[in-house]
Amino acid sequence: MRLPRAFRALVAREEFYPGIISFFTSPYFITRYHLLRSIRSYAPRLGGELLDFGCGSKPYERLFTNVDAYIGVDVEVSGHDHTTSRVDNFYDGKALPFPAGRFDSIVSFEVFEHVENLEAMVDELFRVAKPGAFVLVTMPFVFPEHETPFDFRRLTRYGLNSLLQKGGFEILENRTTCSSVLTLAQCFSHLIFRELTPQFTLAKIFTQLFVAVPLTMVAYLLDFLLPRKDSLYINLVVLARKPAVSTASG
Repeated sequence: MRLPRAFRALVAREEFYPGIISFFTSPYFITRYHLLRSIRSYAPRLGGELLDFGCGSKPYERLFTNVDAYIGVDVEVSGHDHTTSRVDNFYDGKALPFPAGRFDSIVSFEVFEHVENLEAMVDELFRVAKPGAFVLVTMPFVFPEHETPFDFRRLTRYGLNSLLQKGGFEILENRTTCSSVLTLAQCFSHLIFRELTPQFTLAKIFTQLFVAVPLTMVAYLLDFLLPRKDSLYINLVVLARKPAVSTASG
């Protein structure tokens, strides 16, 4: 059974911008919805010439309405192909192909877990950032392995702070997405959809509508009623800045 093309197009449009359709069709509604909210809240603070590190298809580009140029960089060999990518510059995985102090803003969405030499690349991001440049980073904390074998790590909020600070950045804000209840609901949704459900269309539709959707509804109700616990969370979102007067080498 193949779903109508128009419906598939609607689902695809909500992959990174979840709405009412993806609530009923996507097993990853929870993580995508709350990640989008966080990125959208920070986007107006970034401007000038912006670098998207590990850009892929640049899914969140349209949120950054205050930038003068949106430039994407990525590696050619990774855990996904570049069929739908919009990469402006490929790099060799070691050095970014830009001069020092070029960018006013840097973003990196769900990429740090895939970078094997991460500390060295944070140093590179520091090098190409202008003094005073904002850096917005997101990465998963509780999420299944993905884009294997290029999935190398998970960091706590303190680990990501430490990584960026060692690279010379100062932390402005650090937030997590989703309470413990929503995080567990997302994990269970992944389990039943990816691990327990036969991989054919009718089974997926049935599981999503009659298991995952009711589970998500109950999770949001409990999230509203119960005191928030956030030691278990899905994503980290950190806003940092390169000091106006550099205190680290780069």
